[in-house]
This record gives sequence, C-alpha cells and structure tokens, in this order.
Amino acid sequence: MPRSSRPVLVLTSLAVATATAFVPVAPSAAAAASGGSISGQMLVTGGAPIAGAEVTLYAPVGPDWYPVDVADTDATGTYQLSGVAPGTYRLGFHDPSGDHATEYWSNWATLEDADDLTVAPGEDLTGKTVMVTPAGHVTGTVTDDWDAPLAGIAVAAYRHTWPWTDTSWERLGETLTTADGTYDLGGLGDGTYRLGFADTAAAHVPEFWDDAESLATSQDVVVRAGEVAANKDAQLTPGGTVAGTVTGASGALPGVRVTAYALDAGTWSPVLSTRTDLTGGYLLGGLPAGEYVLGFVDRSERHFPEYWDDAVTPEAATQVDVVVGATVPGRDAVLAAKPVPTPPTTTTPPATTTPTTTPTPTPSVATQLAALAKGLDTKGKPVVGRKVKVTNLVAELRTSVRYSFQWYSGSKKIRKATRSALKVSRSLRGKALKVRVKLRAAGTTKVVTLKVGKVR
Repeated sequence: MPRSSRPVLVLTSLAVATATAFVPVAPSAAAAASGGSISGQMLVTGGAPIAGAEVTLYAPVGPDWYPVDVADTDATGTYQLSGVAPGTYRLGFHDPSGDHATEYWSNWATLEDADDLTVAPGEDLTGKTVMVTPAGHVTGTVTDDWDAPLAGIAVAAYRHTWPWTDTSWERLGETLTTADGTYDLGGLGDGTYRLGFADTAAAHVPEFWDDAESLATSQDVVVRAGEVAANKDAQLTPGGTVAGTVTGASGALPGVRVTAYALDAGTWSPVLSTRTDLTGGYLLGGLPAGEYVLGFVDRSERHFPEYWDDAVTPEAATQVDVVVGATVPGRDAVLAAKPVPTPPTTTTPPATTTPTTTPTPTPSVATQLAALAKGLDTKGKPVVGRKVKVTNLVAELRTSVRYSFQWYSGSKKIRKATRSALKVSRSLRGKALKVRVKLRAAGTTKVVTLKVGKVR
C-alpha cells in the first residue's frame, strides 16, 4: 500500500507500554513489615491445574497500574503472593505458553476493567482462584524495508469494544519478536482481533496489520482456541524520535499522555501517542520525517494540558522537526496544577442590596456517574433466541465514560458475555438473567447490577 509522507497513525505506543510494564513499584519498609498475602489457584475450565503460570500483583500509580510482585503457580496451580503491603491491588493471570487466555481478577479481559482487591495490614486473602479457557495463537515475522528481521518489536492484539464505532479498542495481549523477527502471540480467546506493531527501540514507524495506518483501516484476524493464525507478517519503515520529561510542581508526572500532531488538511491531527513512565520521562519514537507539535495531557486531570513549548493551543505551539534515524531530545513540559476546588461560601447581603444567589457547583464525577448508573436500563425480553441489551449509555461526562459489562446466570458469570448486548441461549432457560455494568470516568468507578428476569 502506498504511504504518504506523513501518515496519520493513532496508536498508543506499545514501545512505552512494554518498557513500563515490568517496572517494579517497591513498597516502603514499614508497609512491607505489616504486609499480608494473597493466594489461590489458576485452573483450566473443568478444574485441571495450570503449573508454571504467572500471577502478577498490580498497584495504582496515578491513573495507571504497575506490577509490584509476581508469583508462579506450582504443580497444583496454587500461588501465593506474600509480604503484600496494605492497599488496593489488582491481579493478572498469565500462562507463558500462551495456551490459555490471559485473565484479570475477577474474570475480566483487561487490567483496566479488573476488580480491585483491598488488603488490610497483615490480612491474608485466600481463595482468589480463577478458571481460564484454552486460547489460540497468532504468529508471523516482522522485517524492515530491506527484509532484514527486526527483534524487539511489540506485537499487540486489539478487540473492538463498541461495535457501532471505529474508535473504541482495547489491547488484550502482546508479545515481542525474537532475534529472527518472528513472534508467537498466545493467550487469546476465541474472537476477532486486529494487530498492531511498534518498535520498542522507537526506531521504526508503527503500523497495523495488514500494512494499515490505523486500527479502523486494518484487517481482522480470527482466532480460535487451540489453533494458530499464521503468517501475520509486517514490514516497518524507519522513523525519528522525540524525547523529554514531564513534571509538575511536586516533581515527575507518570502516566501523562504525550501526543505528536501533524498538520493534515489544515487541521492538527494526532499521529502517535505514548505516556510518561514513573520518572516522568517519555520516548515518542517511530515518527515519519516531518514537523509536529507535541501535546501533554495529565490523564488524572489534576494539571492543565498544554502544548510544547508552554502553549495553550496547537496553533501557538513551537513545532518540532523530526528526521528519520535521529532523536530530538529535551522536549520537556512543566504542567501547571489545577486549583483545588473550595466549597462556595454564601454571605448575607446588606439589607439595602438585592440578594444574590450562589451558582450551583458542578456535581462531582462520582455524583454524575451515580446518576448515569441510575438511568441505565435493559431492553428486550429474556426469551431464548432473543437479544437483550443495556440501554441509556452516555459516552461523555466532562471526559470519556468507559463501560464494562458482565452478564450473569443467577450468581454465575456467563463466559465471554462481556458486551452491552447478549443473545439468550438455550442453556440459560429457567435461569435468572442479570448484567453487571461498571462505569469509569476520570479515575472514578461506579458499579450497578441490572436484573433482566427469568429466561423463558
């Protein structure tokens, strides 16, 4: 496929995601001394144990989750994470062989959607057992434009989360190419995916399979449990890199989204984005040669966004000239903190003046999420062969609202029933059908359960 000199690639950099995915966040000595534990098993659906699997403990750092510990399962599928400091965590379950689907506690496909686990001082959480399903693999080879193999290329599988849009995708698995450029991406459940390729060394322009510039224009890859979808190859072209550090008044700002914008038909359009690591540093690589402006957005919404160099709009920003094979360093940003809102005060006006009213403060995100959750409903009758779905979904709330769904038959989760709609199968006849909806916005979560009724 012919390439323009400045393709508009909207891709969160897998290079940074891979580089930060295994940065440990060590608890303080005092916290570790009062630590508890988390234990359970990792089993195949049906009860057989999975030995040698990895159970990863994640802790929140700003708006993101970072690994703090990992434990391997033994011959009985049992694991134990010890010395866990008091706090809130999430768990990930991964089979390195790729023969079983990766899962997050409890029965979620992504870390972002996972349920929280709270550990009190000295508390031992037991029985955190998961049953995972068999998985399929995707394989292929990644080369440069001279057909030389590329090692260290992050290959990620994405799944569509909102079937009626082209912009909502979630990353469900990733791996790296080996010295000969080949990769084997396992741990994927039955379904349709799309693939992204990004250089962890930030030396090549990322792309999507098959030679596409965006997820929306890439090709589907169908995965089946126990099978291999082979020959999903990619050829990457060289690019340039921009690097820098993002800080605030209190120091480094991790998790800030850094985006390169290029002028496209008179509009500054996003080309590539990444996020800062725990030190506030970022490496935005794989950019085609050209001129860009850089945007910085604190995803925790505690700081004002800006463009380099200290500009409010992309039109006022200083452009960065990127050359293939070179790194532009020192593109740093210092974000200004947003003022902490204070409760409005009402003063009694003098008797001779006309009383004034204090404007009603904007409801908090938590309050608005609660209102959205209260307005959710279901449509459709719980009859075999019919479809039921969650309605009254709202996509914006001062920031994007993310929904996650899990359908239940009585108190039992229905496997793979994680979309807003569900086709009622014969196996559900006579069971009480309900759906749990999780709403997330600006770091705030609200969960609501909607009862549908008994399946006929």
